[in-house]
Formats: sequence, structure tokens, C-alpha cells
Amino acid sequence: MTDDSPRTDGGPQLEDLVAQLRAATRRIVDLEEYVDWSQPLVEQIERPTEGAAAGDAQPKQKDKPKPPEPYFSSVVEWVEQWFIPTLPRKAGGSMSRWCALWWAHAEAVVRFQALWTSWEVLRLDPGTGMGVWLRDHLDSQLPFLMGADGPFAQCSPDHHEPMPTLPVAPVPPEVLDALTAPSESEGGG
Repeated sequence: MTDDSPRTDGGPQLEDLVAQLRAATRRIVDLEEYVDWSQPLVEQIERPTEGAAAGDAQPKQKDKPKPPEPYFSSVVEWVEQWFIPTLPRKAGGSMSRWCALWWAHAEAVVRFQALWTSWEVLRLDPGTGMGVWLRDHLDSQLPFLMGADGPFAQCSPDHHEPMPTLPVAPVPPEVLDALTAPSESEGGG
């Protein structure tokens, strides 16, 4: 293996990356579960009470249609089968950074996950869905994702170099207590 080829031997960096990706995936799943949980409440608040004019005490429940299945089964499938072939870029240089091991960059995975899930929703809008997705999602993410300061900043198309993590100092217990305990004004005290 040359110094320019992506690292694939599963060294200690990969273990750290896997842990970070699993944590990011858990956070995404938690957020998706919260959205799923809260959606009926939002719909109930937004919908006028059916039957209220007729004096019914309870609104009639309608059968909800089953949501459409995603077109792609995973973010990896979406990146490899849609993003890369649909949005080719000249990789390298300061304007468009890329790494063949894109999945080894936690920030890239989170950004691609957001792009993919929004793409899955907006692809169903036959009118302006893709225009909205391009403007509001892709165009705002791509400069961060592939820019000179993005997750691939230290990589080249054929060389993976993980970004160093930001330094952090331990939080003193009294600061941690102040940040996690409800304040006097919030607690009604």
C-alpha cells in the first residue's frame, strides 16, 4: 500500500470513526423517532376539528395512508448511486475537496444523511420539490461538504487523512452542575 492510497486496514482510526458514526446514527434515529412521535400531534393541532359544526364530541378518525417507501435503502446507496453520478465534480484543489473514503468522515456522513432524507421527501413533490431541494438543501450543504475547510480538507481523491478533533478540557463539576441544573428563574423558585 502506498502513502497515497486510502487506508483500509481497519487500524485504530477506523475504530474511533465507527464509534463516532454509530453515535451520529443513534442521534439521527432518535430525532426521526421524535418527529414520527410528534407528527400526529402537529396534525391534530393544525387540522380543524371535524364534526364540530355538527356538534360531534369526537372528530372522526380517517385511515392514514402508508408513507411511501424511500427510493434508496441507505445513505451509502444514495451517495454511490445518485449523488456521485448525478453531481460530478472535479475533485481536488481548494474548490472541491473529496475523499474516496467519504464514509470515514463523521461530518460528511451527517451532511449526506441530511441531504438524502430531504431528497427522499422532496422527490415526491412533482412540482417544485427538486428545485426546493437544490436551493434549500444541496446548495447550502455542498460548499461546507466539499469546501476547503470541510470534512475532506486534508484529503485528496486518493488519499484519506482524518481531520483532527477539536481540543476539549474537562468541565469542572460546578460548571457542569450549573449547565445541567434548572436555573432559579426556570424552576419557579
